[in-house]
Amino acid sequence: MAENEYTNIRHIDLNYWFKEWPVEIINGSLFYDAPCDNVVLQLKVCNISNKNISSVYISVECFDDAGGLMNKDGNTVKYSFQDLDVKPNNTFGDNIDVPLTNKNVRKVNINVEKVVYKNGDIQKINIDDNVNEIPERTKIDVLGNMLIGELYRIKLEENPYSIEFIPKVVEEVGWICCCGRLNNTSALNCCRCGRDKVEQFNIISKEYLEKSYNNYQIYQEKIKVEEAMKRKQKVKKIRTAKITLASILLVFIIFISIRYIKPTVIKKQQYGSAIKLLDRGKYDEALLRLQQIPEYKDSKALIEKANYQFAMKLMGDKDYFTSIGKFKKVTKTNVEFYASAQKNIELCKKQFIKLNVTLANNDISGNKYEEANNHIKEIVKLDSRSVDAKNLESVMTNKIAYLTATTLSDDHKYKEAAETYATCSKYDIDMVNNTEYINVLGKYADSLVKKTYINQEDPSNYYTLGDIDNDGLLEVAVYERNSSLASEIYIPNNIKLFKYINGKYSLMSTVQNDSEDCIKMNISKAKGDVNGLFVSGAIGSHSGSQSLYIIKDGELVSALDKSINSVYPSPIKEIDGGKILELSSLERDPKDTDSSNRVGSKILTWYKWDGKRGVTTAKVEQTH
Repeated sequence: MAENEYTNIRHIDLNYWFKEWPVEIINGSLFYDAPCDNVVLQLKVCNISNKNISSVYISVECFDDAGGLMNKDGNTVKYSFQDLDVKPNNTFGDNIDVPLTNKNVRKVNINVEKVVYKNGDIQKINIDDNVNEIPERTKIDVLGNMLIGELYRIKLEENPYSIEFIPKVVEEVGWICCCGRLNNTSALNCCRCGRDKVEQFNIISKEYLEKSYNNYQIYQEKIKVEEAMKRKQKVKKIRTAKITLASILLVFIIFISIRYIKPTVIKKQQYGSAIKLLDRGKYDEALLRLQQIPEYKDSKALIEKANYQFAMKLMGDKDYFTSIGKFKKVTKTNVEFYASAQKNIELCKKQFIKLNVTLANNDISGNKYEEANNHIKEIVKLDSRSVDAKNLESVMTNKIAYLTATTLSDDHKYKEAAETYATCSKYDIDMVNNTEYINVLGKYADSLVKKTYINQEDPSNYYTLGDIDNDGLLEVAVYERNSSLASEIYIPNNIKLFKYINGKYSLMSTVQNDSEDCIKMNISKAKGDVNGLFVSGAIGSHSGSQSLYIIKDGELVSALDKSINSVYPSPIKEIDGGKILELSSLERDPKDTDSSNRVGSKILTWYKWDGKRGVTTAKVEQTH
């Protein structure tokens, strides 16, 4: 716009934010438009979402300089920024005029009503959301000129948003980035400038910058001393060479002329060609020639220089992984490039991880889980203990299963919800201890219990969950009571084992149990790395029966030649801290003459499975 047609009336700098907005209004200005005799609004808007934006719809409430409504009925202007393609962290709008209600507008309230993404998604904004004021921010000036200079010396990357504030955490609110943006607590990168949270908190501090500044000064002094020693040694070598050169020059001239004149010409040509290639930035081709003549002139030094320059080019092209390999070829003897190469290796590692985190997040957002998993593997290849990789796995778990499974669970589709959670196991995620997965699988197991014959008993006694075959997913064991108190025909009870197979929970195996009723079931370690299904049952009014089942050849089979029967029901539990359950039997104490079953002494015997077809006695104790 022409300067003589527009007059700047007021600058707008927002000191508040809305948590749910996918865009941020960084600042703006009110201008008087002379040709139209009206006031227009210009805004600088930043995309702080993780997707490209195509349209933004806003409403602008207009007021005079006293805060009064401009028009009673038409006080609000609606405007849309359309036909955009704004990437995350990029800005728009600062060259677009938004005409307001009339030329007396001096104050505005701006609200974002909805945002349309490039992929077609639409996000509507609740304009009644609470305004969040940005907490007090500490200017970077408190560091002083010396430390600010050190910060800009070591700054890792260029960014369109300048460093203006000391980053800090605001309890129960979020954290403030060095660009001034307030972010959610869970955000790992600033939604405005994209800077890494951990990195800036580590670097932009008085303690770190003072240490960095002092180390750099020591390094500079070291370089000066080394250069002085180098010059001294060079002078000494020159003197020695002059003394000996005259006596041997003739012999060498004759020898070289006879034997080496042709190879030397070739080496000279290769060396000259390499120098030209280096000057033209063709470092890979220059390296091929220099590596053929490593002993010629200063080829060794040039090889390290070429590797460094090639690495810098690859780094600029964002090929960080290859760049790291080239930087590593710069040795400690290279005073000129070694320190910088080591620093750039760490920078490339961070940028490589950051790039793959971004790509993985984009793939996760686009439901491209295999591609996202490949980016996670790239991060792990560089850093096997990477926190970023673990965070991405967690994000992918949420994306793949949690949202879908939660919806299925809310619809009481517990089997489908459990099956959805089970898909996460292929991403090396611990599902055996996953609370949400356990909860929906338990509800599915409860639905499998035949409640016809269990009267008022707790249905949870009739099923259990556990990883009986050590495959990283939970199986469901259900005790099916078939007999009826009114029936004279004995029908054996069954134990059914359901397993996640080919994307579905299906019946894997069925085995008969000779108890008349189930008291409790547990899936736990039976011996070594073998897990088993422990079943405590009842026979008649007082007697107890205990069984143990294991997986063999893909079937649930009894681990004992016969069940352990006793006069009274008895517990199954861990008694010696070995994380292995023990079976038990409870009998009348033969030495007790009291004939009352209720008060008489009893003998409780504990058994361990021997790993074959029987048990061994672990402990005997007297009880009442």
